[in-house]
Amino acid sequence: MSYDLNFWKYKERAVHDNQKIYDRACCNGEIVETLEDLPTEEILKKVSDVFSDWTAISGNVYEKEGKGCFEIFTTQQIVRFDCYDMC
Repeated sequence: MSYDLNFWKYKERAVHDNQKIYDRACCNGEIVETLEDLPTEEILKKVSDVFSDWTAISGNVYEKEGKGCFEIFTTQQIVRFDCYDMC
């Protein structure tokens, strides 16, 4: 089973348009004026710590025998996890 998990934070008082953010920021990597910047380096470090028993391969790709794998895509505003063969 494959799926993706996308995270972002709207600026205060911004109009929420989740589909627009998903399409533009998460899929196309665009910077969107209604989003805050995220501490992506801290997030990547935390993921690395939490998944330290997984094998990190070619950048931000993690895999573990019998557990599947995931890849992380970031911009300054979003963090996206593309998960493959994970339950």
